[in-house]
Amino acid sequence: MTEEDKLFQEIIQNFLNDSPDHRKILSDGLLISLPTVDRWKEGRNLPHGMLRPNILNFINSHRCSCR
Repeated sequence: MTEEDKLFQEIIQNFLNDSPDHRKILSDGLLISLPTVDRWKEGRNLPHGMLRPNILNFINSHRCSCR
């Protein structure tokens, strides 16, 4: 696992730990399955690097709207 993979996994874990609803919000917002969200949290089957900026933008925009 690369340092970028570890950082992405950590961001996903932190987001999901912020609220129990975030798992479903991430799944619905990105049109991915709940098991995919779980795999990302565990560091398995991470998305391609080209997709990560959009995923991180989604997470950041959601965090801003929740505060």
